[in-house]
Amino acid sequence: MRKLSFIPLLLLAIVSCTDDDDCTMEEAKMSQIPLVTATIDGTRNYNGPLEVLPCQENSSVYIGNYNTQGAQTPFPAFYNIKNGKAEPSAMALRLPSGTYNILYRGAPTYFTTNTGVLRDPSLSIGGDLSKTEYTLVPYIADTTFHPAYELVYATQTFTVGNDSLHANLHHVTAALNVTVQNSNGTAITSAVDSMWVHIGSIAYALNAYSGNPTQQNKTVAFPLNESLDSKTWSAENISLLPSAPQPLMTLFIQLSNGTVKKYSRNLTHTLSAGTLTSITLFLNGISIESQTGNFTVDDWIEQSEEINVPPL
Repeated sequence: MRKLSFIPLLLLAIVSCTDDDDCTMEEAKMSQIPLVTATIDGTRNYNGPLEVLPCQENSSVYIGNYNTQGAQTPFPAFYNIKNGKAEPSAMALRLPSGTYNILYRGAPTYFTTNTGVLRDPSLSIGGDLSKTEYTLVPYIADTTFHPAYELVYATQTFTVGNDSLHANLHHVTAALNVTVQNSNGTAITSAVDSMWVHIGSIAYALNAYSGNPTQQNKTVAFPLNESLDSKTWSAENISLLPSAPQPLMTLFIQLSNGTVKKYSRNLTHTLSAGTLTSITLFLNGISIESQTGNFTVDDWIEQSEEINVPPL
């Protein structure tokens, strides 16, 4: 589910071995240690867990990593990145001499939020990553899906002994803020028990190698939270797989008497990878009675939209 195989670890050592898979740690200790850095879109330092998945040269065929005994394993190299720099890791990248196609994947908010889930692809030595995918996780006994968690990707051609590891990461997920408030700025009626949102035309899957979305026909659901002064109901930084153009958004408002009211509208903006979209819905009355060297990641491209909701 919500992992990426991320496991906090200790000793940093990026080493190379000879072509013999049984190379010793004495040989490994003599190898140079390249600098490991990461940025987002080259504009800001990356913070968070980072997996490094080496593939065959000019290929998406995964070769796994090598442990301290020189044995090949299916587990990817792992680093925790702070301010663009790798902390010590016991699962650093270890490879025989050669040139590789490196895939980086990370989750910038992994250690600070627990709102998103994804079903992760399986990893096997010799497996083609381009034939695997991340997929949404459905709610139990429902046709809607959980939001994703924030994902960033990068690739690099890497030659052992010549290059340094550097991940210039970019977002493969979108982000969404939703705020509901009265058009006159007053507190929303206490008769409102809860609010939640459905967003349609969301991709079901992301290709595990390219990060490209597929099957943009699912609906993601998430709740809104009431502010202390009751003037707004909102949800911030909801991570989504990219949408098809003009996805349908539906706002549900459940009243304390059990009545559920809803309002639907297609958004003007597409929820594309790397975009942060802020939606503000202005209520115009609710009828209570009626039914109805540095690790970097690309910065978000911000876009916003205001919607006037007719009386419900």
